[in-house]
Amino acid sequence: MDNCDRIIEYQSTGRDITEQRLAEQALLASEERYRTVVEDQTELIERFRPDGSFIFVNEVYCRFYHTTAEEVIGRRWQPHVVVEDLPFVVEQLKFMTSDNPVVVIENRVISGCGEVRWMQFVNRGFFNSQGELVETQVVGRDITERKRAEELLRTSAEEINDLYNNAPCGYHSLDADGFFVRINDTELNWLGYERDEIIGVMNFADMITPESKEIFNLNFPKFMKLGLVSDLEFEMVRKDGSCFPVIISATAIKDADDRFVMSRSMVFNNTDRNKAEQALKNSEDQFHQMAEIVAEVFWLMSPDSDCPLYVSPGFQQIWGHTCAELFAHPQLCQEATLPEDLPELRRYHEDLARGNASEAEYRIRRSDGLVRWISDRGYPQRDSTGEVTMIAGVSSDITKRKQAEESLKRYAQRLISMDEELRKEIAIQLHDEVGQEITAIALNLVHIRNNLTAVPGEELLPAVEESRMLAKSINRTVRNLMVSLRPTQLDDYGLASAVKFYAELFAKRTRIAATVNASPDFPRLATNTEIALFRIIQEALNNTAKYADASKVSVDLNKRGTSIHISITDDGKGFDPQDTRCQPAGSGWGLTIMRERAELAGGEFSLNSTPGEGTSITVIIRGEC
Repeated sequence: MDNCDRIIEYQSTGRDITEQRLAEQALLASEERYRTVVEDQTELIERFRPDGSFIFVNEVYCRFYHTTAEEVIGRRWQPHVVVEDLPFVVEQLKFMTSDNPVVVIENRVISGCGEVRWMQFVNRGFFNSQGELVETQVVGRDITERKRAEELLRTSAEEINDLYNNAPCGYHSLDADGFFVRINDTELNWLGYERDEIIGVMNFADMITPESKEIFNLNFPKFMKLGLVSDLEFEMVRKDGSCFPVIISATAIKDADDRFVMSRSMVFNNTDRNKAEQALKNSEDQFHQMAEIVAEVFWLMSPDSDCPLYVSPGFQQIWGHTCAELFAHPQLCQEATLPEDLPELRRYHEDLARGNASEAEYRIRRSDGLVRWISDRGYPQRDSTGEVTMIAGVSSDITKRKQAEESLKRYAQRLISMDEELRKEIAIQLHDEVGQEITAIALNLVHIRNNLTAVPGEELLPAVEESRMLAKSINRTVRNLMVSLRPTQLDDYGLASAVKFYAELFAKRTRIAATVNASPDFPRLATNTEIALFRIIQEALNNTAKYADASKVSVDLNKRGTSIHISITDDGKGFDPQDTRCQPAGSGWGLTIMRERAELAGGEFSLNSTPGEGTSITVIIRGEC
């Protein structure tokens, strides 16, 4: 194909876009709204093709990696991932299918300042009708602090578990009937029993001498009522029948109605009592201080009981219930979970019951009726024999993240749908309009070729002239298309020049007198601002041609102080903006697009119209100059 052929081929892609203007504007507006949602996020937003090359990143991404969108687009995401984590990430992405489009991955990346950070990436795949991956959209958030908190939680839980089981004192809990519900390794070693021989099987009264039983029977009812007992002396009986003296201090755990739930008892040897008590207190104080300053909820639970051992204060803020309510009613969390998410919650608890670390995302309904998304992670703690002695976990409110994901999903789907519709419309109009002119030129060329030597040259002049006019028409169509899509004057000379040029084409096409008045000091604006204002003016003129029945329209561009004022006024039939029945059919979407474009550019949009008196649209952008 020679240069001439290529020019004709390029020109043949043009067309008069009067009929598809709304579709184009809707697509562009949707893209602007999509970008606004993305740029307003506190998370990193990125989109990439199946080969991993970026097609979009938001400002948060650029700040995090110390880069620009221009430097990133077209490059691949893999180099940012810590090398050791890359195989895991690649393997996890394979689980993303049209039936399972969302994959959440937590891995380490290298930030723009060279620091290794933990990130959580919510990867959402978009697939075509054949189930093929088209592109992937990712929402990423920095979870380094959460990972550190979880590590601290695990470390603290392990330390507490170690201290609990290997402390120089015994530690046990009794229910309201005096049966053991918990006991540490130290006390088990003293007694010579296995844990399953005692928990839920033996009563404390069965583990002491008859003399001590009288003391227990006298003091235990008082203890359940008062909630505190100190330095009671007992003789405990080992499995082999031998006895040893102990001193027991205990506090009671009660529910919101002041009903006894269980005891928290420390069993001391006289010589070691002070040392063990202080060590346990210091460890508990450290854990409580850590848990209370973190917004997420930390919890500890026994593997053989539904009653939590500890829940941090953040529980009330997220669930809307007090910790005391949860201790009194352990099924509260399950009852607050939405019915459709209960299978996921059961699966999560079953994993934990099997001794596996697990996580789940589910929705709850708070006590005030609000629905919140919860992310829950549990980590079993084991003793030296591998037996699970405690389950530690952290719960967090991820409602905002879920709302952002859903919003991004809607905008992305809408953008893809409108893109396909616009492509279809362009193809139809190219076939119906430009295609006919190209065909006519081709027929003329065939006629000229067949008669070039058979007839005098002047007889071929009409065919040559007709072909020239057709080529001129195609060229005009291409120029109009280029101006509508993005006039070169906008980049080269600014908004005022581009609007004047477009108004001339508009007047020729519609036969509506169009005037543009720009103040002499009207400045060049930021690229995004100029594009937004040009599209608003373009849409306003389009509405005038379609719905206003106007004879003239004027566009005014003024600089007032540090503000930009744009107005588009016609002398058409007008309408009542408050009465949707009186609005021109199809104009509502265009008004929405203009309003949203103005807001995206940081401006104020207003519309004034009165039946019979025309319509005026004003956009004010303050502090732009």
